[in-house]
Amino acid sequence: MVATDLKSRVHEYVEEANEDVLLELHRILEKYYNEPNAELGGISINQYNEELDEAEAEIDRGEFYTQEEVEAMSKKWMEE
Repeated sequence: MVATDLKSRVHEYVEEANEDVLLELHRILEKYYNEPNAELGGISINQYNEELDEAEAEIDRGEFYTQEEVEAMSKKWMEE
């Protein structure tokens, strides 16, 4: 089944769900998004997304090193 089909079916189920079903779905989704994830280095999906947002903000503010700067820094480390 394609993801769009699954989303459509899940939406239909949610629209018809009673409070018990909604609470269980909420519990599952909270666990999925907030518990540590081994594939993400042991952080949650929410934490991962927050870190990505912060990294993008740093880039937007110009807070990054160019390739040339990193190469120069690494040469200095090798000399020490």
